[in-house]
Amino acid sequence: MRGSFVCVCVSVFASSCSALISCCSLLLCVLVSVCVPLDSTDPERSIKFYEDVFGFELRIKHGKWWSELSAGNTTIALHWVDSSAAKGEEGGAASASAAASKDGASASSSDKPSQAGVASPSFFVEDLDAFHSRVQSLPGLTVVKAPAKQPWGGAQASYKDPDGLTLSVTEVKKMRTE
Repeated sequence: MRGSFVCVCVSVFASSCSALISCCSLLLCVLVSVCVPLDSTDPERSIKFYEDVFGFELRIKHGKWWSELSAGNTTIALHWVDSSAAKGEEGGAASASAAASKDGASASSSDKPSQAGVASPSFFVEDLDAFHSRVQSLPGLTVVKAPAKQPWGGAQASYKDPDGLTLSVTEVKKMRTE
């Protein structure tokens, strides 16, 4: 059922998006395709996940460090991250962040973290109910929100990949204007 996949976009919550678009317009950039890098603590597991759930095909593999999967003009790149760093073990990025907090270098834990620079991959499918029925029991996929009609009239669902990244899936036929 690989035909249900249509495309992917990434929502970036950053105030500089319009500046980036203006810059590209001035340089006369032509966007050919987009590669969305995603961190993974287990690239083999993630490769299987994105192949099985969204129909991506493995195109490039550089050991565990970097893999690229494509569907049409859309590419995702799986970038390996050390799971000890991701969990905040000694020497990891999370433990460095915790040390900075102890020194008062960062905001208090009660402050809501900024959404600037956070990416949330969004996938578009022709039939969300069929997609959901097919993938809901696949290993590594967690259903966050089952398909539901949205206030803007379309249907959308949310899932988490094996590394906990939230993925939005939207039905395109309900987004079209007749």
